[in-house]
Amino acid sequence: SAEHGQLKRCLRSERFQRLVDDWRSFLEGPQTLDAGSPNGFRPILELASERIARAFARVLLKGEVVTPDSPAEALHRLRISCKKLRYLTTLFRSLFPAKRLDPIIVELKRLQDHLGEFNDLQVQQETLRTFAQELMDSGRGPPATLLAMGQLLGRLDGAQARERGAFHHHFRQFSRPKNRKRFLQLFGADPGLEGTAEMGEVSR
Repeated sequence: SAEHGQLKRCLRSERFQRLVDDWRSFLEGPQTLDAGSPNGFRPILELASERIARAFARVLLKGEVVTPDSPAEALHRLRISCKKLRYLTTLFRSLFPAKRLDPIIVELKRLQDHLGEFNDLQVQQETLRTFAQELMDSGRGPPATLLAMGQLLGRLDGAQARERGAFHHHFRQFSRPKNRKRFLQLFGADPGLEGTAEMGEVSR
């Protein structure tokens, strides 16, 4: 409720109104190209394709180095890379044929959902451990409560272990040759670049 009140005050502020007015003036005003921004002179389709191909390469590179012993942070970083790729494909969606792009977005969402579930379980465990430690330090935690928290932690840990075990299956589905070819053909890269090493070259 406090944050909602803060949001309403921000939206009603003079600062926000100036921001909206300035943005409207920019959009409705004459177009100008900034010589200091070389990408401003490039066709949007070319730039979008390059950025999406680069983001896809990062997802492949980060995903293929994940092992059963990798820390949770490795999966978290991959999740962030997937989000960036999703943002790009969604932002520039109107530039590409929907029949070819939509299956890519569906595949990406499946991988994101899996990584999101893994991350949620990690956050839940960390939060629960913090609560348990606070109860123990304060001496106000009834044994039954602490026992229940321990049991819940065990269940969360087991669920996360199952998600981790399923990671390679989900990632293989997303990074299989068919999907690599879809990305490479749709976003203008050489369809022959189907290996991780070559995609790394694209990302650079």
